[in-house]
Amino acid sequence: DTKTDEGLERRLLIEMFYSTGCRVGEMVNVKISDIDFSSKTIKVMGKGSKERIVYYGDYASKYLEDYLKNKDKKGYLFTNKRGEKLTIEEVEYIVRDIMKHISIKTHVTPHTLRHTFATHLLNNGADIRTVQELLGHANLSTTGIYTHVSSDRLKDVYFKTFKR
Repeated sequence: DTKTDEGLERRLLIEMFYSTGCRVGEMVNVKISDIDFSSKTIKVMGKGSKERIVYYGDYASKYLEDYLKNKDKKGYLFTNKRGEKLTIEEVEYIVRDIMKHISIKTHVTPHTLRHTFATHLLNNGADIRTVQELLGHANLSTTGIYTHVSSDRLKDVYFKTFKR
């Protein structure tokens, strides 16, 4: 329910994971000052203290705009009731709780949303090197784990379109 501050925050959290491909540890550390609203980018600190830029889309932008209307513009983007940044465990609980309320029976975590982000990019024609950069992977072999679903799609497309 995006009519309440909590509902809006939850919707924004899910949308940010899905549209940025961020790790949960990256997302909990996003400060409002890390966001460039005009270019729809966020500066995140990835593994190995490597900084990278992630992008977010129009849906996330709208939720972000609505969310920040009622929020202190300083500090962390996602905070608990005490005003402290959310912990990884709190975020994992929130994602599980959301999925339970929308009757998703499979185990969904923030990492599941990251995996979905990568899979959707690959299935829609993104090359693996671009996905590697967007995910902040140092090694291409790490990104390779996301290609198995794409391979199934490739096989499906091949047999539907190549009739020989």
